[in-house]
Amino acid sequence: MPVGDMPLFKRGVIKGEALLTTSLSSIDLCGMGSPKVGRIILDAPPIPRRDLRAAYLEVAAVVGDPRLARWKLWLDGFALTREFKPQVTVELDEGVFAKLMFDVTPVYRSEEGKHHVTITCSGTEPLSVKHIGLALLRHAEEAEQSYAYLSGAYALAPGEELELPVELEELEGRGWIHVVGVAPSKQASIRIMVNGSQRVMGGVAGADEIVARDVELGARNVLRVVHEKPSTPYYPRHFVLSTVMMGVEKLLEPRIIVEEAVLEDDAVHVRLSNQGASAPDSLLVVVLNAGVPVARSIVEPLSPGRKAEVTIPLRNNRGMSTGTLRVRAVYRKLSRTEFTDAPVSTEPSST
Repeated sequence: MPVGDMPLFKRGVIKGEALLTTSLSSIDLCGMGSPKVGRIILDAPPIPRRDLRAAYLEVAAVVGDPRLARWKLWLDGFALTREFKPQVTVELDEGVFAKLMFDVTPVYRSEEGKHHVTITCSGTEPLSVKHIGLALLRHAEEAEQSYAYLSGAYALAPGEELELPVELEELEGRGWIHVVGVAPSKQASIRIMVNGSQRVMGGVAGADEIVARDVELGARNVLRVVHEKPSTPYYPRHFVLSTVMMGVEKLLEPRIIVEEAVLEDDAVHVRLSNQGASAPDSLLVVVLNAGVPVARSIVEPLSPGRKAEVTIPLRNNRGMSTGTLRVRAVYRKLSRTEFTDAPVSTEPSST
């Protein structure tokens, strides 16, 4: 039977978006031959400070004995704690899986895209950081989300399964899920199901995540996790479900189309249009040669219904042919980045 706890950390409806950024990097500290200082970098979308509503940092680690673990933790140079006091712990074969949560809203540098989490430990008690995450709530007029954020630890041995109810406040829109877990072996196969929609974790030893959109969600949902029984036993045995965030979103989205891309006079002439319902936050046009970027241009974001023409010079087009050239329009809206491709021709269209 699975053991552990998965507390509901935050739930509600926000005029904007809830998002989770996770670093799956693992670092071992304070054991024999291991360093006493480790640093993990988190990439998160920049958010204007006036739009940040909340920021939470979560750290998942395995230790021999949480009572003996001694550490210090910093976010972007700001000291968060000097004590190892996890909110949730669960016993594993190789030690104790511990989950620690911090409200970092007052010190979070939301305008920056990269964030540094620094950990130092003292003593001889080994400490292995499995993953670190940032849960962010941001205001945005063109979006609305109903969300639930659960963070803790459930340990499942091979052959065990878990059903976790997750309630959301009702909202019409598109469902999404973000699940983070720690697998014991590359041989482990984990099935994640939400209301019948299935995803599989496998082939990774350590932290892994599933991010899925267009998932059917309602006011009452059931997350089902199955740790498949393997044909060959492995050690350690337990898969740990660590973080669950899910929600329903309503978002006015841009839709950038490359209507035409023509190679002429050592330059690619591109015509774009926005056939969506809002302007992107940023828009970049890239010329690819056999999949490799060779030129780019930053374009003023297009309002819905607007068109733009862009000329992108090519410094050296020797060896290039229209068979290998493509144009990619990359655009960002809030935390989401989309792109659309089109081939490059040598003849303008008749339209």
